Amino acid sequence: MSFGAWLEITSMLSPELRVDLFSRWQPDCIFLRQRKGLANRTQSRQQTNVYCCGWDQVAATRAMGFETVFAYNIVRTPQYESLSADRPLVQYDDVMTSHETCWSNIEAGGLHHMPVVTFGCDVTPRWHRGVTLPYDFKTLSYEPIIVGNTPEKFGLLCRRASDLARNSDRGEPAIIINAWNEWSEGMYLLPEKRTGTKYLEALREALESCRS
Repeated sequence: MSFGAWLEITSMLSPELRVDLFSRWQPDCIFLRQRKGLANRTQSRQQTNVYCCGWDQVAATRAMGFETVFAYNIVRTPQYESLSADRPLVQYDDVMTSHETCWSNIEAGGLHHMPVVTFGCDVTPRWHRGVTLPYDFKTLSYEPIIVGNTPEKFGLLCRRASDLARNSDRGEPAIIINAWNEWSEGMYLLPEKRTGTKYLEALREALESCRS
């Protein structure tokens, strides 16, 4: 059973039963975002590792009957705790390494896994206009700002994710891209003035190279 199918099943239940079902499972960063109408909140991530990735929840996910898992996004590096409030910046090269660490740990759980590829992260457009650097981004639940991401590096990460998915025998190969149009979080594949369609082209080239 997929998460989407489970959502359809739970949509037939009363609101009280839905909330009860969701409360039985508290995922970390293995994706569970509740649809509007099922419950009016998103499950929180427990800090079980520096990456804020819930690979330790895969066993519980399997026990509930799910067959597929993926991380919503991966933006942290081992340097997270030591980041300065003056410049909470992380390099995309380091984030790429974080992806492979998280993928590997999720894969070890034994479920069909669709590896996520994170475009970038910059939530400064969402700051209150009175917020300036330095600021306590951890207390405010903001993530670090990713710098150094390029279409070429994004394409390389897509190829690695696609290779991982295609080499698995646990289900149909698929990857997750975060994200299509998260303009206020610095995660978007939609064409824009700075790079045009280069990120979309990098994704296409990565998928084509894997097919060949």
